[in-house]
Amino acid sequence: MPDSTYDETNSVWHNTFLGRPLVVGETAERTRTITQDDVDAFAKASGDYNPLHFDDAFIEDSTMFEGRISHGGLIIGAISEVGAQDIPGPGSVFLSVNWRFVAPVYIPDEVVSRVEVLEVRHDKPIAKLKQTVTRSDGQVVLDGEVLTYMSPRKSLVAAAEAEKTS
Repeated sequence: MPDSTYDETNSVWHNTFLGRPLVVGETAERTRTITQDDVDAFAKASGDYNPLHFDDAFIEDSTMFEGRISHGGLIIGAISEVGAQDIPGPGSVFLSVNWRFVAPVYIPDEVVSRVEVLEVRHDKPIAKLKQTVTRSDGQVVLDGEVLTYMSPRKSLVAAAEAEKTS
């Protein structure tokens, strides 16, 4: 929410990995295929061995699904990749999330994770982002919003402070 006193040359965002403020409307996306190997690794790390991810007979007999589905955590990981690598980038953390899982991701399937900047604060390196994950058939599987904080780089903050005092 910029105000009339905002001066981009002095933005707190200049001390972050990006080195510039985010821009409302800016987007980034990445594509990945969710495989059974991914599901196996996630189950090992999380302890989630729900038969929805492994057992075709269980799925056919007991569920509405058309086959094995991905863990929701893998879909969150796919959207986190865009945030950690692109927008807002390395050093960013989630402050709050509001996601809806609206459809399953079947194994294997390709997903496209997309982030769009909705709001940018200039008094603190905080941004509100829209996040969407879509599977290869065009079906949105996750949508929502996240509030992120971008960690300042200590070396850049120190350099800026030194420049002010010289």
